Amino acid sequence: MEQKKEGKVWLVGAGPSDAELLTLKAKRVLEQAEVVVYDRLVGESILLMIPETAEKIDAGKRSGNHTMPQEQMNELLLKKAQEGKRVVRLKGGDPFLFGRGGEELELLAKYNIPFEVVPGVTSAISVPAYNGIPVTHRDYASSVHIITGHKKKDEPLNLDFATLAKLEGTLVFLMGVSALTDICQGLCTGGKAKETPAALLSRGTTAKQKRIVSTLEKLPEEVKKNPLETPAIIVVGEVCGLAEDFNWYEKLTLFGKKIIVTRPRERSRVLAERLRSLGAEVLELPTIEIHPNERFADESIAVDECAATEKDMQQNTVNTEIQNGINKTDMHTVRKLSQALEDNYQYVIFTSPSGVNCFFDQLKKEKIDIRRFAGAKIAALGAGTAKELQLHGIFADLVPEVYDAAHLGICIGEDCEDGDNILIPRVRNGSQELIREIQKRKKVTIADLPIYDTIEKEQKWVNVPKLVEEGCMVVFTSASTVRGFVKNVPDTDLSHVKGICIGKQTAQEAKKAGISCVIAKSATLEDLLQTVLDCSSQSD
Repeated sequence: MEQKKEGKVWLVGAGPSDAELLTLKAKRVLEQAEVVVYDRLVGESILLMIPETAEKIDAGKRSGNHTMPQEQMNELLLKKAQEGKRVVRLKGGDPFLFGRGGEELELLAKYNIPFEVVPGVTSAISVPAYNGIPVTHRDYASSVHIITGHKKKDEPLNLDFATLAKLEGTLVFLMGVSALTDICQGLCTGGKAKETPAALLSRGTTAKQKRIVSTLEKLPEEVKKNPLETPAIIVVGEVCGLAEDFNWYEKLTLFGKKIIVTRPRERSRVLAERLRSLGAEVLELPTIEIHPNERFADESIAVDECAATEKDMQQNTVNTEIQNGINKTDMHTVRKLSQALEDNYQYVIFTSPSGVNCFFDQLKKEKIDIRRFAGAKIAALGAGTAKELQLHGIFADLVPEVYDAAHLGICIGEDCEDGDNILIPRVRNGSQELIREIQKRKKVTIADLPIYDTIEKEQKWVNVPKLVEEGCMVVFTSASTVRGFVKNVPDTDLSHVKGICIGKQTAQEAKKAGISCVIAKSATLEDLLQTVLDCSSQSD
């Protein structure tokens, strides 16, 4: 009899919003989750880290708007754990700092459900830090006091202001925006000097970060004139006066910019890190997935310089999908994958990093030694593809100066010889310009191997249309990433989107969707970043 799997709950602090402030342990636990119950204060960039296979439950928990009562939340965690699931309770900030984490553990402890607590970076410390406010400073404050400013509707704020006013350290009020006037007046009445610096810090660590720094007496009036968005925190103390000199975050080049990266997650990390290091709020929103083609065994397609007859094509065992994907007059033979890979090739052409990885994975699966291709020249479409080849110990013989299919085809056509065999392991339905340009120049036989497919992805729990309406910059690295993005925003005006595109084909697809776009000088990370910087400076 199969033993029932034991469930477990992790209370995980997600930090203030910035994805890079999520702890390493929190990231590891989140990646292994089977159920994730999350609050609305959890940053979008962190929500996008939740595994696709996990059950995602929105618990709400924003001031004045609770999707799920606390008692129901406790019962939910218990139920999912009793089902044998790995459950992550994902909470903004730290789970034990006004996060009611202790209440959620009580029921679990009662029923002997295993649990762990993963502390998070609290907004009480991090948001002031991102605004240039050190909550302690040798010359101004030797202590910090964190207070909940939450009050029930139509009820007075129940705080001992006389005691708080006597404290010499920094006061940080969480969840206190609706009670701002009560807090400031209460402290003044309790004996705190009216001239004490005070600040309201809004949407800290995000592209929408803003602040108002004033005095304890005048802060409510200043906020009334210039309302700020929640979530926000209140800071009272001499350290608030340092914000103007210490506000490092807002001085970063891309501060205030929200940028969506649409390429597959395994390919987006380096770009995302560079953008974040420049101050952008980055959402890794893969709009396509790379799927190795499981039907390779029947789909290695050879194209030679002579057009096949209709009778020849009818004799080929080619499925309808492949016939539709490649011009019928270009088909010559269909062979097994292993035979295609074992043929003698004078050129092997890679058009993407994904093609490189899928190709080498398939070699391992078929137990084919790379030395079988020792006599072949290797071509790569772009620096990224060439770099991926180097990770496998191969240096490309040919990389065109212009990174597109047509120029690669021209270069190959001028370099190869009549009668050469050429292998192209790439995405299904890849650009036919590559083949056309080669065949214009030489009489060769080309095996066009559909090594992988790109599948468009939908993000059902991040509100992509809302992101678009707010205005954002989106990086597109292929026409398929554009199509995947558009699929996520049906019936949405995309004129507010600024698209940063690699290549003309990608830009053409973006323009078809109504997206205003700019083409990077070349398909390199540096040129892509420079294009983002140029567009950002023009919009400021």
